[in-house]
Amino acid sequence: MMSTRSSGRAAGGDYVGERRELVQWLDIPVRLHLVCAPTGFGKSGLVDAWMRSNSDRARTALRLPSGTKFGSDTDVWARLVKQLHMRGFVLKVPRDSARRPLTEFESAAALLNRLDDFIVLVIDDSVSKRIDKAQIEQLLDLCQRVDVVLLTDDRLWLDAIADIRFSYEIIREHDLLYTIEDTRQALSKRNIAHRPADAEVARKITSGLPSLMKFATAAFRSMLPTAPRGDHYLRTVARSLDMYVEARIYRDDTVRHLHDFIDAIAAAESLDTELAFALTHRTDINEALAELAAHGLLLVDRSATHTDRWLFPPVLREAILKRQRDEGNDPAPRLIYVAQWHREHGNHRDALLHALQAQEWSLIIDLIDAHWLTLLTQDVSTLRMAIAVIPEDRLSNRPALVAARQLLSGIGSPPGASKSVVPATLDRLRALGASRNASEALVAGTVHAVLVRISGGFAESAELARRLAILCRLMFEATPEIEIDSLALLRYQWSISHQLAGNLQESGIEAAMAYKESDAAELSFVARGAAGTSALNWALIGEHHRAAEWLERKVQQRLPALWLESIVRSAGLTARGLAALDTLDLEYSARIVDQLASVSEHDETWPVIAHLRAGFELLNARPALALDHLRRDKANSRITRQRALATSLLTTSEIELLLACGLGNQADVLAAQAGDEDWAVAARARVYGLTGRDRQAVSLSRSLSQSAAVSPRLLIEALLIEAASQLRLDQHRAAATAWTRAINLIDHLHLSRSLAYLPRAEIDALSRLVPGESSCVRYVLSLGLEPVFPDSIRFVELTEREGIVLQALAAGHGHTLIAKQLFVSTNTVKSQLRSVYRKLGAHTRDEAVDTAREMGML
Repeated sequence: MMSTRSSGRAAGGDYVGERRELVQWLDIPVRLHLVCAPTGFGKSGLVDAWMRSNSDRARTALRLPSGTKFGSDTDVWARLVKQLHMRGFVLKVPRDSARRPLTEFESAAALLNRLDDFIVLVIDDSVSKRIDKAQIEQLLDLCQRVDVVLLTDDRLWLDAIADIRFSYEIIREHDLLYTIEDTRQALSKRNIAHRPADAEVARKITSGLPSLMKFATAAFRSMLPTAPRGDHYLRTVARSLDMYVEARIYRDDTVRHLHDFIDAIAAAESLDTELAFALTHRTDINEALAELAAHGLLLVDRSATHTDRWLFPPVLREAILKRQRDEGNDPAPRLIYVAQWHREHGNHRDALLHALQAQEWSLIIDLIDAHWLTLLTQDVSTLRMAIAVIPEDRLSNRPALVAARQLLSGIGSPPGASKSVVPATLDRLRALGASRNASEALVAGTVHAVLVRISGGFAESAELARRLAILCRLMFEATPEIEIDSLALLRYQWSISHQLAGNLQESGIEAAMAYKESDAAELSFVARGAAGTSALNWALIGEHHRAAEWLERKVQQRLPALWLESIVRSAGLTARGLAALDTLDLEYSARIVDQLASVSEHDETWPVIAHLRAGFELLNARPALALDHLRRDKANSRITRQRALATSLLTTSEIELLLACGLGNQADVLAAQAGDEDWAVAARARVYGLTGRDRQAVSLSRSLSQSAAVSPRLLIEALLIEAASQLRLDQHRAAATAWTRAINLIDHLHLSRSLAYLPRAEIDALSRLVPGESSCVRYVLSLGLEPVFPDSIRFVELTEREGIVLQALAAGHGHTLIAKQLFVSTNTVKSQLRSVYRKLGAHTRDEAVDTAREMGML
């Protein structure tokens, strides 16, 4: 067995790292491995790494040195024979049967065929130029214990081996490009301190080209882990490429005739033959592009829809542009030309990108003004960058851009400091609607409403949305033929503002209109978002059949870009979760809760997701864990300070969890502070019913059940609370009436979860009051769920005077001072204290205060 190692090669030349998956490709047992790629793709480095891997197959490698100068194919085989002779293999009879001397190729083949051991013959670039397919095929035919690894930059070999008779594998240029994982391995192998995301950054700016990757990874050595990446890192690496660019491009005689061509097309990040011709006016565009690709300078743009697009790796392009600037040849005119060319061809993202590189502010502003929705859907990071760097003096009298800057980049005054451009009176709205500034005011007002909403001003944001909808209507009245750009997206934002303010009906109207308009305009991400918002509105009030219709509409829309789908998916997914929870499908609910676990508190549906998670844990008998989680979330959230949907959902969840934990007094305090909205009344009625105050529970629940405006979900809850309380009060006829209404609604809307909040004994007793059988009741009882609320919830009710005495006691006041403050005798205070101690089960002042604090009474 014989083997060689790379002769003096410096860690694989252009090759960085070990790239385990690619190296293992050479261990596949085939007769021929063809590694075909231009210079700079790390072909030799790949073989070096494979031979260093010490695999069984790599240990058999025999390599013809790539540094040898060969005059002809005879020299190639003569050198191989010499290598074999040096290792002790000598052919004793160098003649054929006709006594003719063997050629060098025949001698090499004969020697190889006499070897007892299997070998892999590695033929490098400079060697492969001197041999042809016929010789390789003949060698493999004559030498059954010899496999070949052939390295070449000649693409003709790809056609040549297409009909070869032996098994083969092809490693092409795109296989040699670094993946993110390859880059991560390279950084770790070289012991370079880096961030987790650095591998992706380096891969992006080099396009994975191995000859550039060594510069990209080395640049991290001189950077602190906290140092900025992005354009700063790109320029850092580009500066280190000065000598590389000079050697590989401007001092290389083989591409000297393409220097002007390279300088011209470097203005484009990515280009096809049409743009290349527009920049250079050469007639041999295809030949020039192919020649640059053969030299490993130009790559196929695999991110493009069509394969006939080319690009310089970003860092190489930046180095070429830097060289032009250093020599006084400003590339800005060409960059502007490329930007305008893309604009004329409808490529607005590429137009903005090149205008940004040229710092052509007027063109940037025109592009954002005219195509901001397209830019938002195509590449929000480029849009954000452009808006952030526009000079302040260019933004005067452009409120929409100022508002967009605040929204996308956080630059400028906080939302509360800016005044909305949308007036509050109808007359002024009508005047604005008839003016030429109406469209810009509509956009600026919407962005302002979003900013206010993000800062927690839900009611104010909803009021702005209401005025914006009126302005929109007045614009159509003034100019019926007007076309409002991105109206679907604006309506979608208005619907979210109304939803988070708790105005679900108005939210549904705007979302339905947004869906209709976005469906017609083929804006799938707006259509999916609007459908999800509508579905969530219906799910929140308990009408899941309506929610299902909207979820079906959402599914019918094509998936947008991944980052856009992540923005609009949570509303629809939460609606599905509520439907699963209401039908007691806990397995499906668990999957939804898991999927929503990664949603940040910055997601605007976060309160609904927290409400869903709390309900799920409640049904799974984990209230203490859920209560702790909910309180932590509320403590970290910026959006629960105003009364709105968030407040109603989170407060309702917290009250239910407190009751499930047996903390009646804490639940009572929270319910008393909740206000007088329908959800607060329902929550307070539940607290009364579970803490022994059934008459108050009946009174409150009837105020809801007799209302025509209450939602189906709250109506069912009110009826069930009333039925259970009337049952405990022995008012069986009233209990049966409320139960019958509730069961009819539950069976119709499939809201089985409401029944799970009643103990089984009460469900059985109420069912006996009414003839007939409910499918939902039968289903809930068959599940055998653990009780949601304990049989006994501790609740201590103090008189007003006892409460005052307890507060004074907690403040450390003595009997005499308390009596003086209350204008009563000390004996009266002592009597009241005994009553407080008895109710709290305490024997001392400290015990009473501690118990009262635990119960939320202080």
